[in-house]
Amino acid sequence: MRIATIVVRSLSHYRRANVAVALGVITGTAALTGALLVGDSMRASLRKNALDRLGPVDGALIAPRYFRAQLADELTNATEARGDRAVPLIRIRASASHAESKARANRINVFGVDRRFWALAPIGHAGDAGNLTGRAVVLNEVLARQLNAEVGDDVFFRIGKVGDVSVETVLGRRDDTTMTLRLPVRAIIPANDLGALSLAPAHQPAANAFVPLATLQKAIDREASANTILLTGSSFASDPTAGTSRFQELFQDHVQLEDLGLRMRINPKLGYVALESEAMLLEPAIESAANRTAAALGKQPMHIYTYLANTIAIASRDTDEIPYSTVAALDRLPAFDPAINSPEAALSPGEIILNDWAARDLNARIGSTIRLTYYVNDTFGRLDTEHADFELRGIVPLAGAAADSGFTPEYAGITDTENVTDWDPPFPIDLGKVRDRDESYWDQHRATPKAFISLEDGRRLWTDDEERFGSVTALRLYADDGEDLSALSASFRNGLLRNINVARIGLRFEPVREQAAAASKGSTEFGGLFIGFSLFLILSACLLVALLFRLGIERRAAQVGILLASG
Repeated sequence: MRIATIVVRSLSHYRRANVAVALGVITGTAALTGALLVGDSMRASLRKNALDRLGPVDGALIAPRYFRAQLADELTNATEARGDRAVPLIRIRASASHAESKARANRINVFGVDRRFWALAPIGHAGDAGNLTGRAVVLNEVLARQLNAEVGDDVFFRIGKVGDVSVETVLGRRDDTTMTLRLPVRAIIPANDLGALSLAPAHQPAANAFVPLATLQKAIDREASANTILLTGSSFASDPTAGTSRFQELFQDHVQLEDLGLRMRINPKLGYVALESEAMLLEPAIESAANRTAAALGKQPMHIYTYLANTIAIASRDTDEIPYSTVAALDRLPAFDPAINSPEAALSPGEIILNDWAARDLNARIGSTIRLTYYVNDTFGRLDTEHADFELRGIVPLAGAAADSGFTPEYAGITDTENVTDWDPPFPIDLGKVRDRDESYWDQHRATPKAFISLEDGRRLWTDDEERFGSVTALRLYADDGEDLSALSASFRNGLLRNINVARIGLRFEPVREQAAAASKGSTEFGGLFIGFSLFLILSACLLVALLFRLGIERRAAQVGILLASG
């Protein structure tokens, strides 16, 4: 008899025991394989969900400020040969409510988009949304279900206003932070591809509303602006990081001062160029770049920090006071017109200069103690009134450099009003304190400072958070005798744009598709996790196999001995 015959007959004769062993092996294998498959399926599902919410988008710039929407077209033109596209849009967080049923949805995304955005969608996905214009909105299915809205219904959107001046500073408007926009629903699109667009990681499907870009720009008073750029194209297929870096370099090359919320003002009469910010304060990174640019041009810049004093008074008799006046803190003084008691070129901490109008009004003399009162933010963001005393070092005539209203940056609600009593500041003021001579001063000199202190004092007294917001409202370069002011302005502008690293001030492109794929992996090994969940079943199956196998061997121990003895 051959070995093969013995094996076959043995398996056949003890088939019941062998089947039991086989079933135990199958059970253990199935538990182990199932755990691994569920883990792989979980990873694949997370990856799919993460990528589905981006549609065709490969990269994105999500900016903390508004910039020219035209920048996206400039980037597209620069990469046209590679077939890449940059699409501008406005992205705002908001809440929505149905006009009739009052059903409400919080933390939704409102996108201001145009045809360039819908051109990214698969053919037939956008439907009527691709031709959306005027006052209308498209909802995705998630938001439509939450609001129980149908085509033709009206929806209210409560949108947070993002002003140029941070609400965490004294001049930030806390009294006007939201607006309401009522729009009819033009279409409802599936919550997939662009309909599910979400540039932030989220476990739940995004509730999105799509408004015509021009309509949203007008509603929030941001004409021709955007705060987001979407990127897509072949450059991201092989190396997403390299594609994003290429767009970052192009953005750096095409950005203008207005894209950064900056403006440059020329004063031919006094011979200077001033750099100012829509946010009132120059960010530290921008101030640093401006200082480097000035040094490269061989100029010593003047740093200015202008603030509003509630009162200016003689400390010993503060019942006589000048209400609501601007005070300029300077690191060096301009060329004030010569006069008796005219100060030297710098102020020391604790010293103050008044113009002759303020000095006459207070009947102040050199050496008098001048008290300034002003608002500051407390720890909890509320307004407190503080005061500081200074020694009067000099009095300058209200003429020439001392009569320059350009020390005070433009601020809507104050500098654009005809009268002091028309002011609309973001903090409380007592208009009853305003006198006829204060109105007369405003008519003639506008927001020209009545007092000057050292920049060191200004920063110490008024700065909320220098590292975040900055502590300079303007930076000036003065032209030398015979120097062309327009040429100086152009050189300053061009040098500043080269020195500002836009990525450092929040204008950074990110490979969002690559990041979403990496984030979907998470830190959990789902295969190992589900093996852990099934560990008891796997161990039980292994023990069952071992026991069945051992039982079968023990039942045949005598036969095995005979076979071994007979050779």
